[in-house]
Amino acid sequence: MLTLRTGVAVFRDVPEGSYTIIARHPDLTPTEARYDAVLTEKTLLGIRFTYNEPDRQLSTIETEVSYLP
Repeated sequence: MLTLRTGVAVFRDVPEGSYTIIARHPDLTPTEARYDAVLTEKTLLGIRFTYNEPDRQLSTIETEVSYLP
């Protein structure tokens, strides 16, 4: 049976710059996933990571960047 779990975090008004986004959980395999992003002014940053619960397997890390007016 496949059971996926998803964690979501949203950050607003993150200062402009280059970032490495890390999703980490000590009980998953791999224990972390990294994603590099360059943000400009007035951005909304969403991060979602998904893992397979029974296998404790990290599947994906995804980001979404929206630019605020």
